Amino acid sequence: MKPFRLLILFLLITLKHGTAFVQTFTEFQDPGIFEINRIYPRVNLIPENEQHKINLNGEWKFHFVNHFHERPVNFYQVEFDDSQWAYFQVPANWELHGYGYPVYVNQPNEFDNSRIPKVPELNNSVGSYRKNVLIPNNWKDGHVFMNIGAIKSCVYLWINGKFVGYAEDSKTNIEFDITHYVKYGKENQISMQVIKWSDGSYFECQDFWRISGVERDIYLYYTPSTYISDYQFNASLDSTYTDGILDLNLQISSKGKLKKREQQHTVELIVEQGLPSTNLTDPLQFEKAFYSAKCVTIQDSLTSILWEQLVFQDVPVWSAETPTLSQITLNLLDSQGKLVHTLKKQFGFRSVEMKDGFMLINGKPIRFKGVNRHDHDPYKGHVISKESMLQDVLLMKQANMNAVRTAHYPNDPYFYELCDRFGLYVMDEANAESHAQGYGAAAVAKREDFLDATIARVRNMYERDKNHTCIVMWSLGNESGNGICYHKAYDWLKSKDPNRPIHYERAYDDYNTDVYSIMYPHVEYVAQYGAVKRDKPMIICEYSHAMGNSCGNLSDYWDTIYKYPQLQGAFIWDWVDQSLVEYDSTGRKWYSYGGDYGHPEGIPPSDKNFLINGLISSEREPHPHYFEAQRVYQPLQIQEVNIKEGVFKVTNRLDFTRAEDAFRFFYQLEYYDGEKVMKSSPTPIILNLEPGESQVIQVDYPEKYQQGVITFHSTNNGENPCRGVLMANNRATFYLPPNFINSKKEKRLNNLISLTKTEEYWNIKTEKIEYQLELHSGALSSIIWENEEYLKKPIELNFWRPPTDNDIRDRNGVKAWKQGSLHELQWECTDREVKREGDSLLIIYQFLKGINPQNQVMVEAIQSIIFSADNELEIRYQIQLSDQIRTVAKVGLQSGITDQFQQVNWLGALNETYSDRLQAADLGFHTAPIDQLFHQYVRPQESGNRALTNHIALQSENKEILIDFNHTLFNFSLYPYNDSQIENALHINKLDRNSYWTFNLDLIQAGIGGATCGPGVREPYLLKEKTYDFVVRWRFRDNHNDPVAERYPISVSSPSHWSFTPSTISVSPVVQSIGTTPLPNSRYSDNYPVALYDGKLGVCGDYYENWLGYISDTLEIILEVKKDINWETLSLRFCHDPNNWVLAPQTIYYQTSTDRYNYSDVKEVKSNIDPLNKSNNKTEIVLFNIPNEQNEWIKIKVISAPYLPDWHPNPGEKPWLMIDEILFNKVKTNKQ
Repeated sequence: MKPFRLLILFLLITLKHGTAFVQTFTEFQDPGIFEINRIYPRVNLIPENEQHKINLNGEWKFHFVNHFHERPVNFYQVEFDDSQWAYFQVPANWELHGYGYPVYVNQPNEFDNSRIPKVPELNNSVGSYRKNVLIPNNWKDGHVFMNIGAIKSCVYLWINGKFVGYAEDSKTNIEFDITHYVKYGKENQISMQVIKWSDGSYFECQDFWRISGVERDIYLYYTPSTYISDYQFNASLDSTYTDGILDLNLQISSKGKLKKREQQHTVELIVEQGLPSTNLTDPLQFEKAFYSAKCVTIQDSLTSILWEQLVFQDVPVWSAETPTLSQITLNLLDSQGKLVHTLKKQFGFRSVEMKDGFMLINGKPIRFKGVNRHDHDPYKGHVISKESMLQDVLLMKQANMNAVRTAHYPNDPYFYELCDRFGLYVMDEANAESHAQGYGAAAVAKREDFLDATIARVRNMYERDKNHTCIVMWSLGNESGNGICYHKAYDWLKSKDPNRPIHYERAYDDYNTDVYSIMYPHVEYVAQYGAVKRDKPMIICEYSHAMGNSCGNLSDYWDTIYKYPQLQGAFIWDWVDQSLVEYDSTGRKWYSYGGDYGHPEGIPPSDKNFLINGLISSEREPHPHYFEAQRVYQPLQIQEVNIKEGVFKVTNRLDFTRAEDAFRFFYQLEYYDGEKVMKSSPTPIILNLEPGESQVIQVDYPEKYQQGVITFHSTNNGENPCRGVLMANNRATFYLPPNFINSKKEKRLNNLISLTKTEEYWNIKTEKIEYQLELHSGALSSIIWENEEYLKKPIELNFWRPPTDNDIRDRNGVKAWKQGSLHELQWECTDREVKREGDSLLIIYQFLKGINPQNQVMVEAIQSIIFSADNELEIRYQIQLSDQIRTVAKVGLQSGITDQFQQVNWLGALNETYSDRLQAADLGFHTAPIDQLFHQYVRPQESGNRALTNHIALQSENKEILIDFNHTLFNFSLYPYNDSQIENALHINKLDRNSYWTFNLDLIQAGIGGATCGPGVREPYLLKEKTYDFVVRWRFRDNHNDPVAERYPISVSSPSHWSFTPSTISVSPVVQSIGTTPLPNSRYSDNYPVALYDGKLGVCGDYYENWLGYISDTLEIILEVKKDINWETLSLRFCHDPNNWVLAPQTIYYQTSTDRYNYSDVKEVKSNIDPLNKSNNKTEIVLFNIPNEQNEWIKIKVISAPYLPDWHPNPGEKPWLMIDEILFNKVKTNKQ
């Protein structure tokens, strides 16, 4: 792109059409016309003086139509009768006020895009606005401008019946000069027509609600006839990064040609340096540092003035840690010395540069601890208040964040002012995402008809935001492919701003990005990049997808980022849930997401809750993973070196600030001495640490304790002006090494314990407690304590959890768990023995089997229950999982306990934690109401787990059950729903409380990962082992304050003749030979044909292991079985997974033969589902069963579904047929 191409284009359009231009209403279908009569973008000039501006927010007359052709065509005429029109607030999104409805899709356009660049006129809604405004008479000697902060997707404007102009780009302000259209001292009629979709909508395919209307403030404002119309400055640092250097270029515009005596003007430049402050609420203070005045003769309509290389010695340097702002004042004086126009702008001195493969700020390669932010309000949609923006910035700073990416469009100008003031590095992103067209040949990035419009969107961002100190990087857009449009946009922007680096993720290694950016990489990939010196640093623009219960692996990323210098940080996706608040008919609040309001026909289906992926809720309440980010991002990294000796290491992860200048650092001990919990006074530690330095510290433990924790924490150092870290906080907790050597041990009581038996139950009774053992399942089904039932659901082994959003998408998640039938196991006790030790101990051994609906044994367990007369219960497990189970969600127990328990005390993690999300554990002695432990995610899912638990105590008014895992850390959770309720509820108002608490006690639980968009659970946090052992102890106590006494241990050995079944994964002994016609597709043909009978079951939805894939109308299988092995039935396992183009067969036919040539009559086996029926759109395994007819040869003909059905997003396409196994049931040799 040649310099100033866009400016020339703008001027040509203006000269060609001027004020006489008549709109054709084809502009919105033409990517070459994206603005008419729009003022070239510039800095914000809306004056602070209330007499010089009119806020047009509030009620407008409004008319809405669903289709473009229904719009009123003459409504802008002054005499038009709008008396029947409704009143409508500005700003506001139409769809949130009954005009249309909100639509959510992630990647696609929400309309038929087959005629790109044109958009449909059907269902293309139009909103028409009218408002009368009195323009003051004293404005007539100057200019009058109309500034529309944001409007979607395009706007036509008329003043007093005359067409003013047209513009697109829904996320930057649009200005029109209406000086010659208005009447002064009189009412003026303003008319706007806003169209929902335009050719500009092809740039606005972001991952958010697709809603329309005026989204930011509208102002009319006045300037003098001669005024400062734009300015640009660069406030950088010298080569030593100590002295400030200021360059300033300003433009003066004049209304018409001035008389000679009026041409002389003076421009004053006043620079006031900011004074450091330690109080966030204090108004900013400045001291004058520089004054300069220049005389200028204004002969043309546009005059430029330059100040170059102004040096300011020892300036306070701006950074996210020390965001000290200076202030520039520009005064324009006329020939008489009278002040004509004044502008003020706060800024900071800082430098940004690329050097030797690093991005440097103030000479240092900083790391971005960032987050992506969408504009969203739970009630107003894309209309955001200043209060909400301030709340966001404060919460980000409290979370130890130093950076934000304005994904995926420029934010409100006020947001940048807040980032300037409070200290957040900003990656400012243009309003350009064309995700629906993909990244290949059809990408908008490669279309020259969109070239000028692409550059214009980058231009609009740059010209508006160019003077904000906080912006340290520009971004050309998001997920739009790469090609000529973004090459030229890069060239244009680099010519305007050669200093700040430019980011564009889709460029990868192409020249048009200054950093290497990537989305959702695996930790291993990040490490691989960092291990080799590169030309560009890696900055991860999106990672750690925070959808639902998420952000596992976050600390693993940062361990890697800190290890390699060229890994310069990452931005979490994303900041806030984009849910909308709703209330049901009973008044219960719930939060909506995609599809809840309906969905248009003919476009891809809604992506449902894929926009619910914030660290905080839409109402700005932090989710548990917010606190994980807070701890991972904290400035002081605290690690154990030798926990037994009390040795720890503290590393200063700030980029510019000494730890001692920023923080006062303390540690505190909290421990149990055998009788009560003790807490030491905070002890200060001096941290004499420069950025990047580490210090080893030694802590002395108390002499007498059994269990405890040490907590390190900080407060801000109020004596030093590190304003950017005033809200930063540091915290880390560690368990003290256990010290039970000298603890008191009590002998067990020698009271009588009795056992009575019935056909269905065994009853075990002590002096105060009666237990009931259900014989068929082996479960403990009742605990009656002093005549009150405390157990509402049996205590049973459990390997399942209500799936998180990540679990649903993770190949090692719910698909693998359902393959193992973890959610539908039925328990059966197949052997039982009893042992007594005196009168006070009774031990019941049981051999348990977990059986799936296909009658296969998936789990075997030896359960040893020890009943003690002194009100204690101990349950021990030895567990073996079937080889058919690839992974499990957890290993533990689930029961239902009475809601008489209302409170829980525990030693362990305060916050919701999982094996891959432990940094925010905050270990300690905690107390909480049980009903506060379950976090209400927008879509109900696994929630409330506390990992690293030492012990818990369930408390009612006068009872307590103390539980531990015999000095092994464990997990627990409690909630008033069962797992099925949680899994099936789409919204929180659909969760009805039960009259008991579901109680989970888990030895171990899988991590949560981030598979909704990115890597799933990493290998160290998956549960793939086949054997597990654990012990759970229950102690029933009448007094909450009883000391915890250790009992003498009990020796338990399970019956020696019990053993687990050996591994069952082996090639089926039944199969002699097998073959298919056709052969499987090469993509899914591994281990053919043995894959059909190797005993390894595939996971439906994950076709890279164990599956054979076919695209064919029919599949023929010829199977030869061995003569000397008998079996009852064989089962063919197919997957039905419409979302992945996989359909189960409609039917199969089979014949048998003794000689392979002469076959029996054809028999049919129909599917239990109709694969073409829309109601069967879930992923599931489909079995076809064939009985044994005692013949060696079996010919099977599988009839595939012929095409993907009409309800599928790709109707008419050929589906896949996926088969993973032929199972032989009830196999035995003839000798048996």
